[in-house]
Amino acid sequence: MYFPELINYFVEQAVSKVAQRCKINIQQLHEPEITDALVTELPGMLNKAIPSTLGVRFGGCFIHQKPKAHFSINGAFTSREIGDLLVVSRQKIGGIETFNAAIFQIKMHDNSKDNHYINDKGELEQLYLYQHWPLFDCSQKGVKTTFDIYPKSPRQGAQYALACRKLPNHQLRIYHSLPSQQISLYAGLTFGDFLHDFIINQKGRVITCRAEKDKEEWSRLIWYLIDLSWISVYNLKRVGRKDELRIGGDFFDIHRLMTETTKVNSNVRSLYETMDTAGYLDGNVGEGISLLLIDVNDDYQLKSSRYKNFEPEYNL
Repeated sequence: MYFPELINYFVEQAVSKVAQRCKINIQQLHEPEITDALVTELPGMLNKAIPSTLGVRFGGCFIHQKPKAHFSINGAFTSREIGDLLVVSRQKIGGIETFNAAIFQIKMHDNSKDNHYINDKGELEQLYLYQHWPLFDCSQKGVKTTFDIYPKSPRQGAQYALACRKLPNHQLRIYHSLPSQQISLYAGLTFGDFLHDFIINQKGRVITCRAEKDKEEWSRLIWYLIDLSWISVYNLKRVGRKDELRIGGDFFDIHRLMTETTKVNSNVRSLYETMDTAGYLDGNVGEGISLLLIDVNDDYQLKSSRYKNFEPEYNL
């Protein structure tokens, strides 16, 4: 089976599972539930289906505290969320370790039109952030951190993910696109295509390792968001969860490999309780972004051809 096709299949399965948990129809889902599906349900499904010989693992954590960027547009200040989903990969091939990242803003699309338009004030301001990267700051517990990202133009590191409902052959299909006021659905690639290119061709935006994160602003932002998410929780009854770990796949193990700051513990709840979460458990303090983490095995020499066609570990 073609790798992007497999991912798209399990995206639909993950979304269906979240809809069942929330006891609503897929057509009633919104951005938080779509994000939840991509980070808590999808990683485990992919880990189970993808042959271990490919040496790729997925993990995710659902956090929806909407980290916001505070910036100015023509002298007027505004605050807009940085994104809904952060995808980060770690690859160690031939002894060389590389990291890659992409931030996604998820949009819902409800009809069969070929184009999705960004029209309202808030969406246009968020689009301005992705297209121009003005000087901006983020605040956590009253402490401001300023970022000045270059180049100040659209890049693969910040994209839109368009969740399309009511399609003729699919319950839901997610497309991705560089930020634009007009998004063409069918000219764009699916989320499965994105993850394939993200792993094989580093189609995101490369970041430095954690130890060197302060040398480059984009890298500093990504590690800042990862750290912020580590100490944040999501507490929204609407998605069927409250005061619980919202993780999927091998999240803790991959997070440890990326950051080298946490310890793996077979008792996930025990590990969570050892974290510095004081003041965060009510879901109202701190901000974070949902994480989809990908790790490529150290002893596997990544070859694009091996990803193109393979048989899943179990029948679909």
